[in-house]
Amino acid sequence: MFFKRSRKGIPARLRQPIDDAARSVSGVTGQSRPRSRWLGAAVAAAAASGLTALATYFADPDRGRGRRAVTRDRLAGMARRAGREAERTRRRVVAGAWGMTQRVGHMGGGSEPVDDVALAHRVESELFRDQSIPKGRININAESGVVVLRGSVDDEAMVRDIEARTRRIGGVREVSNLLRVTDAEGAEHESFAGASSGS
Repeated sequence: MFFKRSRKGIPARLRQPIDDAARSVSGVTGQSRPRSRWLGAAVAAAAASGLTALATYFADPDRGRGRRAVTRDRLAGMARRAGREAERTRRRVVAGAWGMTQRVGHMGGGSEPVDDVALAHRVESELFRDQSIPKGRININAESGVVVLRGSVDDEAMVRDIEARTRRIGGVREVSNLLRVTDAEGAEHESFAGASSGS
């Protein structure tokens, strides 16, 4: 009875889908025991009432068009916000993954320097911690990751030691050893380190 009275305000094109839904709900619940039939009838009545109210709300001849437009705009806004949030989440995930790969790549001190100037400073800092290395007589440059050693030291053993230490520094791709050996009087002696630096 309630369902029949509630159908009066529904446009004719919407009555048939509502009737079908109500019958399907009643048919499913009608297969159970008598108590379940009463429950099924109540569910069907509630569903029909909700559908009727919804249809009446949107099909109202005076305000229905505006209500539909407002609802459409709200749904579109929700979709846009969800899309923006998904994009922000994607960017955070990508940025986090990139940062993780950078941290993994930098573990162990074997990372590439930012530029050649930073690499030269790193080599200077590492080498000149040893007070036995004559800081004022050695010049260090870097070119595309290749460290160039120039200057003079006291003996051949120091030439080889400085080159070996330089090769162990993170970011050094190759060493060009142009160091010379000079004696106490400043006389220059031939060094064979530079000939083997490219190997």
